[in-house]
Amino acid sequence: MIYTKIKKMIVFSFILIYILFLYCDITKYYKISSLSTYIKFTGIILCFLLSLFIGNDGHDSIDTKLLVSALFFTLTADYFLLFEKNLKTGVVFFCIVQSLYIIRHSRKTLLTSSYFIIVSVIIITITFLTSFIHIYNIDQVFKAILFLYGILLFISTFSAIRTTWFTRYPRSTSNKVALGLVLFMLCDINVALFNTFNSFSDITGFLIWLFYFPSQVLLALSGYKQFK
Repeated sequence: MIYTKIKKMIVFSFILIYILFLYCDITKYYKISSLSTYIKFTGIILCFLLSLFIGNDGHDSIDTKLLVSALFFTLTADYFLLFEKNLKTGVVFFCIVQSLYIIRHSRKTLLTSSYFIIVSVIIITITFLTSFIHIYNIDQVFKAILFLYGILLFISTFSAIRTTWFTRYPRSTSNKVALGLVLFMLCDINVALFNTFNSFSDITGFLIWLFYFPSQVLLALSGYKQFK
């Protein structure tokens, strides 16, 4: 009973967190804007925490472990991006995140999980090697990591949408998974635009978390067969 109340409190807090950091981002007042970062990270922590309460309410133990792992690495990636300003390490961890979602959303389908496990291990190995070996032209290394992430993101989004074609998940869960990854992709598209076109940085910068936070909430909730 107490876990049910905690879960409902977490879900309710998502609404407050979303409103608060969007207000902070819109106002752009320095002290409030700085606070926005901590509010956002708190929201990501709560998404991970919500996944830890899945227990017997999940689809199966493997699905739950994959989701919890993905949200943990999401939390880690966001820490490096928000507080350490370490883009390369943050993107590396997001490569792991997308690999885990690919595996999770491709289980028991025509595209077997073993195929995605092999592909993901190869890509992550290459990513880590290029990330931590000192190479003269570091910009080229980062571009390689971004390229790999783009591939993983595309496959991950496609895999998520494909869950709506099968019956492994309940329809409501498939919709959460598909919408969650589509929003994730929209977030990353705006991240790319933010870092490419300075003239649109105000708009794209705002849109990043407008899409990103709901994506994480939906993915966290997708771990439950029926949220109660």
